[in-house]
Amino acid sequence: MPYLSSNPAQNASQVSWVFWDTYALPDKGLSRFSLAGGPLFNDSKKMMEKSEKHFVKPGGPYSLSRLTNKPLLFISGQGPWNPETATYERGSIARQTALTLETIKSIVEREGGRLENAVSCRVFLQPLTEETFAEMNEVYARYFGNEGKRPVRTTVGAQLLGLDVEIDCVVEMD
Repeated sequence: MPYLSSNPAQNASQVSWVFWDTYALPDKGLSRFSLAGGPLFNDSKKMMEKSEKHFVKPGGPYSLSRLTNKPLLFISGQGPWNPETATYERGSIARQTALTLETIKSIVEREGGRLENAVSCRVFLQPLTEETFAEMNEVYARYFGNEGKRPVRTTVGAQLLGLDVEIDCVVEMD
């Protein structure tokens, strides 16, 4: 492998992308795994195909990983904003999730993007129970149910002030 300089600009022609993440391996616990692509890493797709059988399959409307080389739109945490009343609405988890995702969708469209191009979401839920997770997940699946292009997702139990659902999102722009 050629020497990679500490100057990222000099490395740009050698490495197109590097992706690190931690995955749960069913028989080995947690393990660090990396993928790299570009002129130096031409067999990275083969490496992913060989290793894929070791990953836990997603159990919901999300992807294990997403790779993009397009510009990204980062949307900060949004809550259940009701534009008709101009207030945050606290109601059922389903209603709060729908309002939150509608707000995110509006931001994405205002910036010229499409929600179906989301690559990552983090959901903060209060309280995090099997019931609240299922209620949130049912609504979430209506927005991100397309199996071929689901965003990666992390759901976290959180202590939120004045609301029970907050979601941030990263969207790939066209």
